[in-house]
Amino acid sequence: MAFFDQICANSSLLRTFTSNCNFLVHTCDKEQNLTYQYVKIQHLYEQGGRSFWIHNTGPIGCLPVNFFYILNPEPGYVDQYGCVKKQNEMAMEFNRQLKDRVIKLRTELPEASITLVDVYTAKIAMIGNAKNLGMADPLKPCCGYHVNYDHVWCGNKAIINKTE
Repeated sequence: MAFFDQICANSSLLRTFTSNCNFLVHTCDKEQNLTYQYVKIQHLYEQGGRSFWIHNTGPIGCLPVNFFYILNPEPGYVDQYGCVKKQNEMAMEFNRQLKDRVIKLRTELPEASITLVDVYTAKIAMIGNAKNLGMADPLKPCCGYHVNYDHVWCGNKAIINKTE
């Protein structure tokens, strides 16, 4: 039996960062989400699971939705990649704590093979080298319509200015 989990991926991200975080002051109850993931893995181990592949969270400060309403950020608000600096700092701290937790899990579950995949580093490297990799703008949404506070999310239809 194998178990794959991407910590704070889309659905987890929404659960974690909307219920336990305050982006205005850039704080988050990371411990609650780490404990939740920890308990899931222990339960699966007790059921016979022995192979676990855990992805850390990516650079959430680079999500395009961050810039829908912040058109001219204050100096220091974004990092060298153009991403929300405090959100990425929060993600890096979460990933540091996750790594510590995985090290602990490896000693507590001696028969398990636990792989921690560093998604953050891979994604931030792609964002930093987007033009060299043939990408247009990694901080822009890849689909949908997002202009003048009108939002039509990917795969949806809407009428804007009397046009579908």
